[in-house]
Amino acid sequence: MNNNLIGIAGIARLIGLTPGTVKLMRAQGKLPAPDEVVDGRTILWRSSTILEWDETRTKRYDNRKERP
Repeated sequence: MNNNLIGIAGIARLIGLTPGTVKLMRAQGKLPAPDEVVDGRTILWRSSTILEWDETRTKRYDNRKERP
């Protein structure tokens, strides 16, 4: 499993959202707690943390049905 540390832009690339959307989700408290905070300002997550969170998030909101 990949445990590289990533920021907002990395999260956006990893899960296919814009950085603005990820920032908004963070402001709304929808992202998991950061794995590291550097210098009290730079907030970072492990890629694995985001991928696990995104899997539960997309299952919850993915109401598309398979089509034959």
